[in-house]
Amino acid sequence: MLEASLDAIVAMDHEGRVVEWNAAAESTFGYTRNEALHGQMGDLIVPPELREAHRKGLARYLETGEAHVMGKRLEMPAIRKDGTEFPVELTITRVGGADPPLFMGNLRDITDLKTAEVLLDRRVGQQLATASLGGEAMVAATVEEVAARAAQLGSAGLLGGAVRIYGPGAHDLADSGADADELRDALRRIAARAIAEDETAVGEVEASASLDAQRLIATPIIGGDGPLGAVAASVPAASFTESDMAFVESIAAILAGASVRSAVFAELQTSREQLDVIFRNVAEAITAQTASGELAYANDAAARLTGFDTAEELI
Repeated sequence: MLEASLDAIVAMDHEGRVVEWNAAAESTFGYTRNEALHGQMGDLIVPPELREAHRKGLARYLETGEAHVMGKRLEMPAIRKDGTEFPVELTITRVGGADPPLFMGNLRDITDLKTAEVLLDRRVGQQLATASLGGEAMVAATVEEVAARAAQLGSAGLLGGAVRIYGPGAHDLADSGADADELRDALRRIAARAIAEDETAVGEVEASASLDAQRLIATPIIGGDGPLGAVAASVPAASFTESDMAFVESIAAILAGASVRSAVFAELQTSREQLDVIFRNVAEAITAQTASGELAYANDAAARLTGFDTAEELI
């Protein structure tokens, strides 16, 4: 049964020495059975910072019978022969009838599970950030205002990665998290490339004394006549995922929509001002009402006709 188990099963005696080590333990921790047998369990698989607590816990149990971990399913770090740490799910039981006592440990490598949990949390955070930015963009007064929030929410969605927003000609609109000069320069270059090529660009920044290796992403902000700018971001290369690229592209799409709305609003405002000049200088009284009957516009002739000094007073 021990050899057929997919989980690492190890056992130690009352002095902390290994007395059982199955095939799954060999593949999980990197020690052969012969290497592990009679060695100290704490030295083999317990990270250095936890070894003293391991020894004290064993001594306390032998002296008092008090066990804080016995029979419970725990998540904790373990260490392999090559020194790498990884998360495990651990259950410790006492082997019945053994005197002095023997302890059996069932360990399962949960690296993939923890990685999946982190990725899920990250994707949910990015979706929430995108939804929040989209809502704010609908009511924002200016594109610059949307860009500032895009940089903030983008950086948060990338777990502190740098995000810079550029307008036409790759001039700065907003940024968050790009503190190193070499990173700012790299982001500007890849943003210019995305604008010139009119498509998402990716790149790398190698590790240096002041900066870990970074994955770079830049996506153009597309308007009706071509790129209006770009969103550029950096993510530590070790934690980059494909969802990060989709997240940056979503930010660019929201900014593109905000740019179009801003242009439309500007045109409407210009048209309104032009009509206002015309209507104010005609002799006829002119008013406009909303669908609910509320007065939305009146010229000066309408104000005089109804006994008001100005159109503003009438409205």
